[in-house]
Amino acid sequence: MDKMIVVGNDIYDEFIREGGYYVDKTELIYELVAKSRNKVTLFTRPCRFGKTLTMSMMESFFDIQRNSADVFAGKRIQVNHPVFCKEWMNQYPVLFLSLKDVEGLRFEDAYGMLEGTISRLCIKFSGLTEEGAVDSEKNLWSVMLMTGYVSKADKTVSKGRVKLRIPNAEIADIFKDAVVARFNRTLDAANVDAFITAMWNRDEKTASEMLTSILWDSISYFDYGEDYYHGMLNGIFTSRGFVPDSNDEAGLGRLDLLVRDRRNRSVLLMEFKRSTQESSLDADCDEAIAQIFDHGYDKTLPEGYEQQIIYGIAFYAKITKVKLVK
Repeated sequence: MDKMIVVGNDIYDEFIREGGYYVDKTELIYELVAKSRNKVTLFTRPCRFGKTLTMSMMESFFDIQRNSADVFAGKRIQVNHPVFCKEWMNQYPVLFLSLKDVEGLRFEDAYGMLEGTISRLCIKFSGLTEEGAVDSEKNLWSVMLMTGYVSKADKTVSKGRVKLRIPNAEIADIFKDAVVARFNRTLDAANVDAFITAMWNRDEKTASEMLTSILWDSISYFDYGEDYYHGMLNGIFTSRGFVPDSNDEAGLGRLDLLVRDRRNRSVLLMEFKRSTQESSLDADCDEAIAQIFDHGYDKTLPEGYEQQIIYGIAFYAKITKVKLVK
């Protein structure tokens, strides 16, 4: 690839992959880590001297959520310090916060942009590790509540818990982007595809196994409520191009999840339960199925669709039972 002059792009990975002319400063990382004991390093340079690009380069090198081998291949740090690279590259969580785009004609506008920047950073690193995940998640929601990216749905507090809501469409889009990015980054695509295929094929055993595998690989701790599992299933189907109906009115109540297969004119009807113990999974599936029939959810087949596949699904921690109505 011919080298080119890239203007206005200060994201290191993109800059390198676009073939931009780059003055190799990668050995700066080695000097800061291996030859310095500084707790803080301050780079003082005028605007347009490449400070943000240098910070982005350092983020790419350390960030555990990336695989940066290709963008450092042939660079001085990789050529001269291969052992160091093996030990340090993509091994650590990195908080990278740039304020260069936080601006506005009014204080309120700039403050709102600052809130958004910090909130997106919090969302990105929620549940990064299993250890301390509960505290991490509590801190995340506290920050987002204080910055206005969620608000209280009501003033009641039950057992130390507060109901929250997303206040507007713009912030909802941020959440959607974050959720989609997390799904694409953490879920095993083969397990997701196998689960969805099993659901349409009425294969409850495989569906149970695949959904359990997905939960083991994707959630951080064990004490989630039914709403979380509901959102998880919604996200799984959404990640594969389906548009689920969630909690829509049906019969005498609201069905948890309905998914359409337009091509085959089929629908999945799903009702969820959260079990208090593993031995209750089967009975809770039966209760979920009974609710579908008792409330008449099965009587509202969408117009133009010919068959429906009904499941009761129960969750206990990271274990799932999927039960088909045969």
